[in-house]
Amino acid sequence: MCIEQIRFGQQPNKLAVMNPYSIGRPERHAPIRMAADSLRSSVRPHVQQAVSERFTEFLADSKATANQIHFVGLIVDHLTRNGSMEPGRLYDPPFTDTAPQGPDQVVDLDKLTRLVGIIEEFRDVAG
Repeated sequence: MCIEQIRFGQQPNKLAVMNPYSIGRPERHAPIRMAADSLRSSVRPHVQQAVSERFTEFLADSKATANQIHFVGLIVDHLTRNGSMEPGRLYDPPFTDTAPQGPDQVVDLDKLTRLVGIIEEFRDVAG
Protein backbone atom coordinates (compact mmCIF):
# COMPACT_ATOMS: atom_id res chain seq x y z
CA MET A 1 0.00 0.00 0.00
CA CYS A 2 2.78 2.44 0.92
CA ILE A 3 4.62 1.95 -2.39
CA GLU A 4 1.38 2.24 -4.34
CA GLN A 5 0.57 5.52 -2.57
CA ILE A 6 3.99 6.95 -3.44
CA ARG A 7 3.77 5.65 -7.00
CA PHE A 8 0.49 7.48 -7.53
CA GLY A 9 1.79 10.72 -5.98
CA GLN A 10 -0.08 10.34 -2.72
CA GLN A 11 1.35 11.01 0.72
CA PRO A 12 1.58 7.64 2.54
CA ASN A 13 -0.15 7.58 5.90
CA LYS A 14 1.86 6.74 9.05
CA LEU A 15 0.21 3.36 9.45
CA ALA A 16 1.24 2.31 5.94
CA VAL A 17 4.83 3.42 6.55
CA MET A 18 5.11 1.62 9.89
CA ASN A 19 3.46 -1.63 8.75
CA PRO A 20 6.06 -3.94 7.16
CA TYR A 21 3.26 -5.92 5.51
CA SER A 22 2.05 -2.84 3.65
CA ILE A 23 4.67 -3.27 0.95
CA GLY A 24 3.58 -5.14 -2.13
CA ARG A 25 0.63 -7.42 -2.45
CA PRO A 26 -0.78 -9.41 0.49
CA GLU A 27 -0.40 -12.74 -1.32
CA ARG A 28 3.37 -12.23 -1.21
CA HIS A 29 3.29 -12.10 2.58
CA ALA A 30 2.12 -15.69 3.09
CA PRO A 31 5.56 -17.29 2.55
CA ILE A 32 7.17 -14.77 4.92
CA ARG A 33 4.55 -15.43 7.59
CA MET A 34 4.93 -19.19 7.15
CA ALA A 35 8.71 -18.92 7.51
CA ALA A 36 8.34 -16.78 10.66
CA ASP A 37 5.88 -19.28 12.15
CA SER A 38 8.24 -22.14 11.32
CA LEU A 39 11.15 -20.32 12.94
CA ARG A 40 9.10 -19.66 16.08
CA SER A 41 8.14 -23.34 16.22
CA SER A 42 11.74 -24.50 15.90
CA VAL A 43 13.04 -22.05 18.52
CA ARG A 44 10.30 -22.65 21.11
CA PRO A 45 11.67 -26.02 22.38
CA HIS A 46 15.07 -24.40 22.99
CA VAL A 47 13.45 -21.54 24.87
CA GLN A 48 11.43 -24.00 26.93
CA GLN A 49 14.54 -25.97 27.80
CA ALA A 50 16.49 -22.85 28.86
CA VAL A 51 13.58 -21.54 30.93
CA SER A 52 12.95 -24.94 32.54
CA GLU A 53 16.61 -25.40 33.42
CA ARG A 54 16.88 -21.95 35.00
CA PHE A 55 13.78 -22.39 37.13
CA THR A 56 14.74 -25.97 38.07
CA GLU A 57 17.91 -24.48 39.55
CA PHE A 58 15.76 -22.00 41.46
CA LEU A 59 13.53 -24.74 42.89
CA ALA A 60 16.48 -27.04 43.69
CA ASP A 61 17.95 -24.55 46.17
CA SER A 62 15.42 -25.58 48.82
CA LYS A 63 12.49 -27.86 49.41
CA ALA A 64 9.76 -26.46 47.19
CA THR A 65 6.11 -26.86 48.11
CA ALA A 66 3.51 -28.05 45.62
CA ASN A 67 2.18 -24.47 45.36
CA GLN A 68 5.65 -23.11 44.64
CA ILE A 69 6.25 -25.74 41.96
CA HIS A 70 2.88 -24.97 40.36
CA PHE A 71 3.50 -21.21 40.52
CA VAL A 72 6.93 -21.55 38.92
CA GLY A 73 5.38 -23.84 36.29
CA LEU A 74 3.00 -21.03 35.36
CA ILE A 75 5.96 -18.70 34.91
CA VAL A 76 7.77 -21.27 32.77
CA ASP A 77 4.66 -21.69 30.59
CA HIS A 78 4.30 -17.93 30.16
CA LEU A 79 7.97 -17.41 29.30
CA THR A 80 7.94 -20.34 26.88
CA ARG A 81 4.91 -18.96 25.04
CA ASN A 82 5.91 -15.29 25.09
CA GLY A 83 9.69 -15.21 25.44
CA SER A 84 9.62 -12.58 28.17
CA MET A 85 7.45 -11.17 30.90
CA GLU A 86 7.20 -8.14 33.10
CA PRO A 87 7.47 -9.10 36.80
CA GLY A 88 4.29 -7.14 37.50
CA ARG A 89 2.36 -9.87 35.65
CA LEU A 90 2.86 -12.04 38.75
CA TYR A 91 0.00 -10.05 40.28
CA ASP A 92 -2.38 -10.90 37.43
CA PRO A 93 -4.17 -14.10 36.34
CA PRO A 94 -3.24 -16.90 35.91
CA PHE A 95 -0.70 -16.33 38.71
CA THR A 96 -3.30 -14.94 41.10
CA ASP A 97 -5.35 -18.10 40.60
CA THR A 98 -2.65 -19.86 42.64
CA ALA A 99 -1.65 -16.90 44.81
CA PRO A 100 -4.59 -14.45 45.00
CA GLN A 101 -2.61 -11.94 47.06
CA GLY A 102 0.46 -12.12 44.85
CA PRO A 103 3.66 -14.15 44.63
CA ASP A 104 4.74 -13.25 48.16
CA GLN A 105 1.91 -15.53 49.29
CA VAL A 106 3.79 -18.47 47.76
CA VAL A 107 7.46 -17.56 48.32
CA ASP A 108 9.31 -15.50 50.91
CA LEU A 109 10.84 -12.13 50.05
CA ASP A 110 14.32 -13.52 49.37
CA LYS A 111 12.98 -16.11 46.91
CA LEU A 112 10.66 -13.55 45.34
CA THR A 113 13.63 -11.26 44.72
CA ARG A 114 15.51 -14.14 43.08
CA LEU A 115 12.43 -15.12 41.07
CA VAL A 116 12.00 -11.59 39.75
CA GLY A 117 15.72 -11.52 38.90
CA ILE A 118 15.36 -14.64 36.77
CA ILE A 119 12.29 -13.22 35.01
CA GLU A 120 14.22 -10.03 34.29
CA GLU A 121 17.15 -12.05 32.88
CA PHE A 122 14.82 -13.54 30.26
CA ARG A 123 13.21 -10.15 29.60
CA ASP A 124 16.62 -8.55 29.05
CA VAL A 125 17.70 -11.34 26.67
CA ALA A 126 14.44 -11.15 24.71
CA GLY A 127 14.28 -7.35 24.75
